[in-house]
Amino acid sequence: MRISGHGVTFCCDGDGNPTPEFEWFKDNNIIDKDVYHYNKTLEISDVSGLKGRYRCRVVNDFGSEFSDFANLQDLE
Repeated sequence: MRISGHGVTFCCDGDGNPTPEFEWFKDNNIIDKDVYHYNKTLEISDVSGLKGRYRCRVVNDFGSEFSDFANLQDLE
């Protein structure tokens, strides 16, 4: 839970060979990497209006794995 106007950082970890890539999702929709510039961490500087369920997916040539959900709620 965060107060509107404040930030939050989500962290994800994963290893593999070849080195995996990280993807982030909000409510099962992929988050645009060009907008948020994420990798192992997803930083949101202002949570206003961004409540929802977040999770990451670690992907390489041999498969992928999703994290559990993290619920973000903002207090106005």
